[in-house]
Amino acid sequence: MYLFFDLETNGLAKSMNAPPSQIENWPNIVQIAWSIFDCDGVEIKMVSSIIFPKDFTITKTSSSVHGITTEMAKKEGKSIDSILSLFNEDIVDISLIVSHNLDFDLLTLNAEFLRNQMKTDLLNIKRYCTMKSPQVVDYCKIPNPFRPGYKWPSLSELHMKLFGSSFDNVHNASADVNACARCFFELKKRGVIIDRTV
Repeated sequence: MYLFFDLETNGLAKSMNAPPSQIENWPNIVQIAWSIFDCDGVEIKMVSSIIFPKDFTITKTSSSVHGITTEMAKKEGKSIDSILSLFNEDIVDISLIVSHNLDFDLLTLNAEFLRNQMKTDLLNIKRYCTMKSPQVVDYCKIPNPFRPGYKWPSLSELHMKLFGSSFDNVHNASADVNACARCFFELKKRGVIIDRTV
């Protein structure tokens, strides 16, 4: 089974080269969503939750991206430890984890486990990034404005390439997860992703 996940966060990492153990480098999670699919592309489960900000305030800059304010998160949010526990339960039978910009999402999520003094098998599961995969980059062929070659596609750009349109609620974790899953299975259907590359 496949698990697709996405995060909305309170800012960005100070450095993408820092390990997750340097938890002060990694932003707090504001929203997390994940979806479990079987190998035929049938959705089994979907989870989406805003996180209660117990020891941080969501910045205006971050809110302008994902639309979640501190007040909203305090009203609608669930505790991070309960959500991380549920995530741990859901990855038990997963053979592949997929995300768009996987490096950031994976390291941020792992740092959140460490911040909350919780263990996870997250890093022991095979992973695939729909943004940085060489096959996907070559398929999209979006010119890099800063150097020769192609740039990594945004999720909207990848969706546009595959389906001729973007998608609603970009930067909402559940919308991004749904779009990532649609793109992944369409890339498999078109032969861009083959089983030996994932």
